[in-house]
Amino acid sequence: MRRVLELIVGVGLGVGVGDLLLSAIGTGPWQIALVVGLAMSIAVLLDGGTVITGQAAVSAILVAALCLPGDAGGLNRLIDGVIGGATGLLIVGLFPATASREPLG
Repeated sequence: MRRVLELIVGVGLGVGVGDLLLSAIGTGPWQIALVVGLAMSIAVLLDGGTVITGQAAVSAILVAALCLPGDAGGLNRLIDGVIGGATGLLIVGLFPATASREPLG
């Protein structure tokens, strides 16, 4: 459950930083490095774990490399991350880790 929430926070952080910064500075190799470094730094400053930091970096890379500045692609990625996280929470709720691991029958 905790990892799913960390994943959602990491995606939001990476996409948010990527969208905001790239709309102001454009795209390119140094911009990608700057966005990734900033997203990871913010995740560390927020005392995030490795999942949040890693997901923020990956999301920032994807937004910086694949989305055009001012494009709605970053917002779509954030929505996809939230939907995926909500699905993960639902699955964790339906199939708890304490369930029997033996096959039925």
